[in-house]
Amino acid sequence: MYWLLSSEDFYLRLENTYSDPESLRSNSWLCSLHSLVALCVSGMPASDELSHSQLAYTSLESATLYASRVTDEADLDSTRALVLLALALQSNGYLNSAYLQIGTAARIAVSLGLHLDKYSPSDSLVSKAYARRLWWTLFLFDHDISLQMGKPCMSGSSEVCHWQPPLPSEQIVSPGSFTPHDYLGCCVSLAQLTTEIRHKLDNNDQSHDSCTEPLQSLSDLPEPISDDFRMSVQQHATEDWNLLTSFDFFDVTTDKDFMDQLMEISGSFSHEV
Repeated sequence: MYWLLSSEDFYLRLENTYSDPESLRSNSWLCSLHSLVALCVSGMPASDELSHSQLAYTSLESATLYASRVTDEADLDSTRALVLLALALQSNGYLNSAYLQIGTAARIAVSLGLHLDKYSPSDSLVSKAYARRLWWTLFLFDHDISLQMGKPCMSGSSEVCHWQPPLPSEQIVSPGSFTPHDYLGCCVSLAQLTTEIRHKLDNNDQSHDSCTEPLQSLSDLPEPISDDFRMSVQQHATEDWNLLTSFDFFDVTTDKDFMDQLMEISGSFSHEV
């Protein structure tokens, strides 16, 4: 949650919501609250599964009703609300709806100029840092859903565009109490790498260099993530491919054509030994 909204801002809004029920609240904030309820309920123990499922469904239904009005507001809060709604939909098994909502959030973010680092409600460094973190959080979640769906990222691919807003400074916005240093940067690098490899395979670019060059870039990742990778990049390319399958943070969406191409690439590597 703190990747979308600062803890101070969230708890202040929540306190105002409960202390003054008659106060005017935006559709984005109400959509966010209903999405959070659905998201939290989906992760609760199944001791009372029926009531949990019903509460999650009711909350999702309420959040979805606000979605059309959220898009009309088209601001940073709208983007946050739609990301939370997409996350809640994904957690409750509505993957196609989640993909549609994250796509809408990406379009709003692009219209605001987040992808160009042009949006900020003020000139403060804090505002810019939170806007940057919102964009990269959206990018990661969009990438995750697109992999599961086997569809393109709505926030753009490094192969077709060069939208590279700076990562937020961890000296300005906290990465979280239990988040490793430069975790967001590592996640972004891995997501971009996965997208690049996937793009090359989908376009039948099976040359040795085109498939191994992205893997070589793993050695540029910060410590300690890159330790195991740096040891492997000096070895044969097939070992690099085998190494990828042993890490949980590489989610690969496969179909028959993808697997056929992957087997051809592995075969071409083995002939060079």
